[in-house]
Amino acid sequence: MALSLFPDGPEFASIRSLLTDSNLSRDGTSPGDDCFLSECGDRIQATSVDTSLEGVHYRLDWIEPAGALEKAVLGSLSDLNACGANASSLFLQLGFRSDWDQKEIRNLGKRLRTLSRTLGFQIAGGDMVQAGSRSFFGLTVVGMVAGKPLLRSGAEPGQSLYVSGTLGDSAGGLHCLSSPATTKPQQKQAIAFYHSPRPPFALGPTLS
Repeated sequence: MALSLFPDGPEFASIRSLLTDSNLSRDGTSPGDDCFLSECGDRIQATSVDTSLEGVHYRLDWIEPAGALEKAVLGSLSDLNACGANASSLFLQLGFRSDWDQKEIRNLGKRLRTLSRTLGFQIAGGDMVQAGSRSFFGLTVVGMVAGKPLLRSGAEPGQSLYVSGTLGDSAGGLHCLSSPATTKPQQKQAIAFYHSPRPPFALGPTLS
């Protein structure tokens, strides 16, 4: 997928400005897809990098740090899933706030280990730094494509488009959190989905 095919919008415009004329597109993918795909023996390896920043992607008056980490991990694994891969390894860059104590760090580690056991990936390494007043999680996930890689550029005119799950659940949760009162059961359900999404991890590898 060439850089010229990036969707419109400020994020993709910034990527174009940063990477134009760079020799980064190979193996049929580019920085515009969900993952970078590379040959690994007779299989295809998928790699994805993502960052979640406090105040931009999560607010700690809405969710605890361990919950924010879980949401970031699920989002990164979902990128692999979109290309037809299951995660085998995860690297974490943790930027922790200066007012966090060791108990908060241990809670993050406990949540990450639980996700590792539940979803079947290994915690392969990472880095840690004090980040002042705003925390962040940088994630790199790696996995093998089950069959044929699924690319954003793979769709053809006239093909049908299908969606898994319910559109708008997470956006509805964000809207409810931004509203003064949240009392209805439907609102609480939407907030729960915003905080803890449920990606269909079996779907991508099944379709690949």
